[in-house]
Amino acid sequence: MRGCSQKGLGTHRSECSVLNCKIRRDNSHSITSKYCKKHTCEHFSSPGLGGPRCDKSKEPWDSVCSDRNCNRARLQFLLSAGELKYKREKYCDKHKCSVEGCAELRSTLGQQPFQYRPYCNDHACQENGCLERHMNDFNVCENHKCNIRGCPAPKRHSRRFCDNHNRCGWNGCTGIKEENQDFCSIHLQCETLGCRVRKAPNSRHCEQRGSVHIILAKEEVAYSQKPQEGYTCVTLECGKERVFSELCEVHYGEKCRAVAREGWEEDRQRMEDERVRNRNIIIAQDRVLRERDEEINRLRSWNRGPPPN
Repeated sequence: MRGCSQKGLGTHRSECSVLNCKIRRDNSHSITSKYCKKHTCEHFSSPGLGGPRCDKSKEPWDSVCSDRNCNRARLQFLLSAGELKYKREKYCDKHKCSVEGCAELRSTLGQQPFQYRPYCNDHACQENGCLERHMNDFNVCENHKCNIRGCPAPKRHSRRFCDNHNRCGWNGCTGIKEENQDFCSIHLQCETLGCRVRKAPNSRHCEQRGSVHIILAKEEVAYSQKPQEGYTCVTLECGKERVFSELCEVHYGEKCRAVAREGWEEDRQRMEDERVRNRNIIIAQDRVLRERDEEINRLRSWNRGPPPN
């Protein structure tokens, strides 16, 4: 297809850049074209998601520039005063949106101007690189939509939910939920001071084997599964509502700290015993080395006569 000649530098900026064309530039889009509407390639107004706008001019009777020209026949055209006029479709079946009744240009795949998706920008899933059609009332397809029913936002962070529904369920926390969990990694940790092990199900504490917190975890689970006869803390003169086991939050916290202190004392004693044992081993090894050095020096000092006993 014969290309349009361009005007030289210094041309009035409000006019089409095609030589001898005095029509005003097309400003019907968010960015003004260098050409009038007749000479602006359709890939300028419909570049595809994330794709570049075409800055080439087209012939008045065509819809695209020579770089994007298609040799496949359109449905019908008429000759009017020696000028080609397309009567029906602007695009052939290969370049037209696959949605029935839509005559718009298919969306391009990112920065690839000659690779098309099956649908136009209005019907394609808005997720980059996706070939599917978006759902009714949503901008993305079913595979890229947030799994919360009725939420129109796309999934994020390779998770099942959008940014909003991916947030940790802990009040005020904006962290990302762990996979298949309601909370982030921080709020899934055991709440006992200094412990970073994951909580047991339905508990505020871990159930790691050998941990002092396993007692608290088992009590919480057992208490949550049995019928409750009373609702107040059993501590003398405390009328607060129970939270875990038979205690309110305050007295349960005191019990938690007591159990933790007991466990920490056992750990401290075990570490102290280990330190003393290692120190004794080092002292014994040092004694052996000193005795060996003394023997070597004694042998070196012998000059004549029988070696010393």
